[in-house]
Amino acid sequence: MGDLLRTNYLPMAHMRDEETREKLFVVNDRVTYGLRRGELRGMIRWFLKRRGIEVERLFSDEGIKRLRELRLQEIDNKLVELNLVESIKERLDRQIVDIVSKDDRARLLDTLPGVAPYTALFLACVLDDIDRFPDSKHACAYLGLARGWTSQRTCRTWAT
Repeated sequence: MGDLLRTNYLPMAHMRDEETREKLFVVNDRVTYGLRRGELRGMIRWFLKRRGIEVERLFSDEGIKRLRELRLQEIDNKLVELNLVESIKERLDRQIVDIVSKDDRARLLDTLPGVAPYTALFLACVLDDIDRFPDSKHACAYLGLARGWTSQRTCRTWAT
């Protein structure tokens, strides 16, 4: 191990600072609650389909009102949970907007067309110190956006 260290054969690992790690926790929480919201909506759709009930514009205010009028316990429970998850998601969205407004790198990324505060914060946190990448190709490869070759020798771009 000592020989590897002296000859610089061990690559340097990048360690994010505590503030960046905390920002990533917020981003990851937002992902978790966004996924849970989708799961709950899918469960409600499945409950309705299983019972043969059709409701137009299911998750609009009017659709939720109709769902509550059905007085089905399994749907009522999911609606309560969905309401909680959506309130947490909205609080996290506000927190992300607040964090981006105070972070220079995220604020700069937020000015790009199609990049919302969540994406800007995610990129700023994941890339962290951009100077550690020799060029944009290395940064893209780090994010999993690099080109690769298939077995048919065709070039493909994919995200991992």
